[in-house]
Amino acid sequence: MAERAVTARKCLVVVAARNGVCIDRLGAWAALVFVRQPLTRAGRKDACEVQEVLDEVAAAGAEVVTGLVAQTAESFRSAFEAATGGVFSPSAFRAWRLGLLTRAHAMVIVRTRH
Repeated sequence: MAERAVTARKCLVVVAARNGVCIDRLGAWAALVFVRQPLTRAGRKDACEVQEVLDEVAAAGAEVVTGLVAQTAESFRSAFEAATGGVFSPSAFRAWRLGLLTRAHAMVIVRTRH
């Protein structure tokens, strides 16, 4: 697995690509990307920074399997329930996220400074 770090505005983004797929060189091939963002401690500033990264990943032609809207500590539970139709529990959330991760070709990890 290749790994590199790039700065995207105010966020540090680490891209780990499987099978040589890089989000900055997708061309016509649509990569499935899992975006890992802080959730339990994320506030509005964090969500704004994460949203910038999500927009850039989508603009590169990738399909973001985790969704195109940044979440906060207050919103991620209800977003999970809306996406799955189930009731939030830590184990159900983890199982859902692991399912998304298994579909992904690459992962983008967003670490905010807040």
